[in-house]
Amino acid sequence: MRYILSCPRIKSLDISKEEILEAIQDSSLVQVKEEDGATYLYRSSPLPELRERSQNNPSSYNRRPGGRDGDKGGHFKNSHQGGGLGKNPHAAGCFLKIFDIPESITQWQAVKDSLKDALPKEALVRYVSRIDTVTEAEGKKTRRCWVYLGSFEKDREVLEGMQPIKVPIGGDDGQEHAAQAAVLTDQEIRLCVQDMPPRVRTNREKDLQTLRRQLCALPLTIGGVNFTSVDHLRSCINEFLQKTPVNQTLKPGSAAERAVKGLLEYHPKAFVKKGGRDKEVSGIKVGLHEKTNSQTGERMKCFFVVRKKKNATEESEEQDEE
Repeated sequence: MRYILSCPRIKSLDISKEEILEAIQDSSLVQVKEEDGATYLYRSSPLPELRERSQNNPSSYNRRPGGRDGDKGGHFKNSHQGGGLGKNPHAAGCFLKIFDIPESITQWQAVKDSLKDALPKEALVRYVSRIDTVTEAEGKKTRRCWVYLGSFEKDREVLEGMQPIKVPIGGDDGQEHAAQAAVLTDQEIRLCVQDMPPRVRTNREKDLQTLRRQLCALPLTIGGVNFTSVDHLRSCINEFLQKTPVNQTLKPGSAAERAVKGLLEYHPKAFVKKGGRDKEVSGIKVGLHEKTNSQTGERMKCFFVVRKKKNATEESEEQDEE
């Protein structure tokens, strides 16, 4: 029980052990046991059976050794869908899984040539892994590989709309066979990137860096305040911090307060910083951080979140690291 009580979300709710036990006393999923003065929670039923996902599910791709690479070409026009770069592995180009490859296909070049007719003309193949035979659910074997494409406008949206993608492949036997392609999940892509040849992986990282620079140069709005770029936002926030005296609260409704509150929404612990369910943000104050400047030895300024209980006037302070 002590691990549950130490959870940040539970702390933000400010509830006790007794309240938790009362809430789950009628649950059929959890059992409560007292042993040696400690309280333990157990599952009432065993964990579900672990099963391998079906081959028709794009998320069933496993990590495989790298293969040969295709063309380096491609246009850097990704639409940056699905959130920030760290949350979108498709940002510098989409990854596809090709499965049900016939036995007569042994070289990656045949897969690359077949994709030219199956994919939009804007999609250029930048890398094709080697073809491997894997065992799917129910003991069925299939041959598959994965492909890295150059980015193009709305690439992920277009490719997901085409699923399931039929890939006609001509084998060495002179007959045409039909393989299938699907967009890989984020977790599968992270495994594939590890298997990329160094040259291809380096080129992808350069594309990601270029995209980051382009995004940082775009205008943005935080808390209803317009900024010309990320650098402009950074300099303004630093100016707000340095020009505001210690222990002074930012003027309510000012551009400075709205901008800092807007940034707070992107904090990884925003829910806790804002006070959880029973508190709300009433203001932003400038204070001194416990850490000191490594050069001067002086305590550094930072923003503090001033909170109060909902429907109350009592306030409490908590540091917010911007």
